[in-house]
Amino acid sequence: MRCILFPLFAAGLLTLISTFHASAEPPPGLDRFMAAAKRFGELQKVAQAKNTMPRLAEPEVADLLATLSDANSLFGTTTYNRGDMPAMLQVCNQGTQIMSDYSLSGLTGALDKSDSKDVMTRKVFALQAQNIATFQAEMIPIMAFSLRCQARLSQLMADFVSHLPPSEWTDTRREGLQTVRRGMAGGVSAGLMMLGATDGSLKPQFEAQMASALADTAPSIADMLPVAQRQSILAQAEKITPPTELKPALERIIAAMSRTDCEGLCQR
Repeated sequence: MRCILFPLFAAGLLTLISTFHASAEPPPGLDRFMAAAKRFGELQKVAQAKNTMPRLAEPEVADLLATLSDANSLFGTTTYNRGDMPAMLQVCNQGTQIMSDYSLSGLTGALDKSDSKDVMTRKVFALQAQNIATFQAEMIPIMAFSLRCQARLSQLMADFVSHLPPSEWTDTRREGLQTVRRGMAGGVSAGLMMLGATDGSLKPQFEAQMASALADTAPSIADMLPVAQRQSILAQAEKITPPTELKPALERIIAAMSRTDCEGLCQR
């Protein structure tokens, strides 16, 4: 499980858009989203003090998570431009941070100072798998939102890069784009790992939600990935034997990652 790769997207994008000037007005709906994120953070601190995370069974948590995972209200009808990238990055960051916090809940107690790097890595992966099973009702909607947010942001990123003068396409920005790619590819791979799991830990409703988000975002994500990275994801997707109801979504993912055209960000 590789949820911990999602923050790479934010780090890479910050490097890519350094010195960029944001729009004067925030996108519609941002204030409501950020207010929900702030309140969720407060509840999270209380829960973490008890060595857990906020649960969907709590009415206020359910309302907040509904707001924080509502991609349609933020992206459904609103038109964004590259000037909105910094504000949109705040939104994406909130989702990825919440997801990572759920994924790594209990990390301190799971590790020992004497653990080797390999032992530590195995323990972290085991903890993430356990937390996905435990917190799937909270995590999967947020992960689906994060994929959609990053896919939308990647479209703005492509527009931004296309308007850069050649002299401003620096090595630093190239490195930023590579980091963004690793983060996005890691997120897709993590989602596919969930769909490909055979232990039955993920409930069908959450498998469907994850499959839908992966399928909907696959074309935008493929646009920014070099063909070699697409093929790596494709190989992973083709190994999955999904239940009948998820086959159409998986076929859409495979179709997107099978493309060999390379334009726009793919060429950078």
